[in-house]
Formats: sequence, structure tokens, C-alpha cells
Amino acid sequence: MRNIFDHYSQAENQLTHSLFTALDNDRKLLASFVKDICGSNHSKPDKLHMSVQRYPFSNHYDETGVEDRNIPDAWIFDDDGFAIVFEAKITATLTQTQLAGHQRVAAKQGFDDVHFFTIVADRDTKIFDGWTELQWSSIYLWLRGKAEASKWAAHAAEYFEILEARMLEQGKLGNAEITAFDGFSPHPEGFSYLVAKSELRKAMRELRKDNNLVDMLGMDPSNEGRGAITGKSEQRVWDFLAVDSGFEASNFTSFLHLTLGLHFDSVEAMVTVPNSLATKPKNALKALGLEGFRTTCSAILENLKPLIDDEPNAIPTMRSVQRRYPSQRSVPFLDAELEFDLRTAFNTDHPVKYQPQWFDALYDVFANKRSNYQFQIGVVFPHGSCVSMRSSESLKLLARSWIACEPLISAARYAKRASA
Repeated sequence: MRNIFDHYSQAENQLTHSLFTALDNDRKLLASFVKDICGSNHSKPDKLHMSVQRYPFSNHYDETGVEDRNIPDAWIFDDDGFAIVFEAKITATLTQTQLAGHQRVAAKQGFDDVHFFTIVADRDTKIFDGWTELQWSSIYLWLRGKAEASKWAAHAAEYFEILEARMLEQGKLGNAEITAFDGFSPHPEGFSYLVAKSELRKAMRELRKDNNLVDMLGMDPSNEGRGAITGKSEQRVWDFLAVDSGFEASNFTSFLHLTLGLHFDSVEAMVTVPNSLATKPKNALKALGLEGFRTTCSAILENLKPLIDDEPNAIPTMRSVQRRYPSQRSVPFLDAELEFDLRTAFNTDHPVKYQPQWFDALYDVFANKRSNYQFQIGVVFPHGSCVSMRSSESLKLLARSWIACEPLISAARYAKRASA
């Protein structure tokens, strides 16, 4: 079924239409937008009018006609000379010529108290005299904040998400940001690859800005992770943050890395020890021996206690897998998988029963592997019980999960320290 906001062919016009349709149908929302977003204390918000893709009180034009006549994308105005004028872009470029033309158009319409705003999706845009810049992502967060009280705000925010996911899937989004990260979806109606892919992109964008990950783990914010987020046929998507290895690494699979996985039933932050781990870190981990490895992972579990106090339903987890790949881009065969609660490896006072053989088996296969084998350690946050994942605060929990695993990352760098 066609969305109610799919009224135009150009993405920026669709997005503008969704926002101003919502404002037009909810006048309290309009008054709040004028005050909160535009910074205007208009004394009579109930007297405001709107027009989209046309001059005030004039005929509607198609998209070609709007461009030919240099008509601003949207207006909010009253009968007494007050107007707010908007020019909106997503991936297209603003020009001084176009904006100056809009200022002349507003003057010809008889408005003498005019405020001009651009709405953009690129944070590196140019500043233009007489125009104030707004971000689509900031408007999205504002709509999300109003969604509980306004169904129209909820409809518009949802359309922002739909359009961004659509453009991302079509390869048309580039570095543009229509929405902002505000939590992970629990997928109540079934796993959506497009939603998960969009959320993953936004989350990774924010996590690369986390200075704690840079300072405490050596995360490389300049590494952009996976070149393409594939996995339409699976119930998960994932990406990684690269970590400085302390030696010349050919790619991220040469050293441990921070993996964020969005699954149909959970979100997980794992430190991955890859199959193609380079010789130096591999030997450093083998040199620990089973007991040294146990001590290292015990320190990680101790580090995770404050996080689990804050989110009791989080599960400290270890996982190992053996795979075969028929071809480079094909879905692999899963020959073996072992996953267990990390607390099973240690005799704690937690209800999880002590069963250290799972832990022993994971390390034994690593130390003597004959196959494509990797293991992970970190935290799994089930959607059903970890409501903390449904807000932007979830990113702090993910970062804390990785930081708690610092003892393993440091152990893999042992060779560098020993030779320093």
C-alpha cells in the first residue's frame, strides 16, 4: 500500500510534505514547531497558514513548475506580514543564487517580517547569509519526542525512517542523515532487514565518536567498517569497529575487533577473535594457557558487574563457531557452534550453574584449531527483557560492554609490550 506521504517523486519533497502535512493536521504540533524549532514566539499560532510547493494562497505546481518559478519548498505565514520560509535538501546542494531568489520572492509576496531556514541532511553544508540551518535529524528527534502526544508526529517520524531506509537500500543516501539514532527496534512484527540496517548505520556513526572507546581500547574512528551491510536472507545484520593492533595489520580480521550485531531477538556487543588472527596476537593468546585465559576472562566478568547491575537482563556471553564458505559472498555452512553464559565458567553466587567445561572447550579448539574458527566474548541484550536497548542510552551500554573486555585486547597485544 502506498504511504500517505508518498506524494512527490523527489525525496526532499516527500520529506517536506510529510513534515508539513503533520503540522497542518495538528495545530498544537505546529505551534510547538514554530516555537521549539524555529525559535519564534508568534503571539497567535492559531492564525498561521501553510503552503508547500507553491506561493502563499496560490495554485499548486508540480515539481518542475516549482523549480522553474524558484518557489521555496514551504511557508508558514499569517495575514499580517509574518512568514517563515523553508528550503529543504537531502543530497542536493544549496546555492546562494537559489536562496537569494527565495528572499526576493518573499519580499514580492508582501511579507516584511520574514525568517529564512534551510533544512539539510549534511552536517558539512555551507552557511548562507540571512538563513538559519536546521537538520532533518534534529527535526526527526523532535517529532519522536512529540509522538506519544501526537499521532501526526508519530506518522511523520515513521516516514522519516521509511524514506531513509529506502534511500539507503537504493544507494542514494551517501553521508546524508535524515534520522538520528534513538534506540533499536524490538521488531514486534518480525525482523526487518531494512530497519535493522538503518539502525546499525546510525548506531555505528555515533559509536565512532565515542572517545572512551578510542582512549581505552584504541578504537580507530577513521575505519568505516564493512563496505556493504549484507544479509537480506538472514535474521541479523552486523558491523565492526576496528581496534589498533600495535603492529602493521593487513585488515580488520588480522586482529580483535568490536562487533555490533542486531539480531531478530537481541542486540549484542562482542569482541571478536577472528579466524585469520595474525601470528603475534594469536601466539600471545596461546601463551596465556588455559588458566591464564581463564584469569583474563574472569577479569572481564568482574568488569561487567556494574553494567549487569544497571541492566540485570543483559547476558555476559561467549560464543565460538566453525564455518565453511562455498564462495566469497555466499552464506556459510555452520559446522559447529558453542554459546554459553560466561558465568558458567566461574563459581559465582549467580543462579547460573557452574559448568567450566564449556569454557575449556572453546579455548582448547582455539589453541589447537584445524578449521575456520572464531570466538567472541561480550554481552547479549535480549529485546524482550532489555528495554534499555530502545533508547539512545543503549549506546553507552554497548560501549561499556566492549570496554569491559579490555583485558583480552591487552593480552593480544602482549607481544608488543614484551618487546618494547
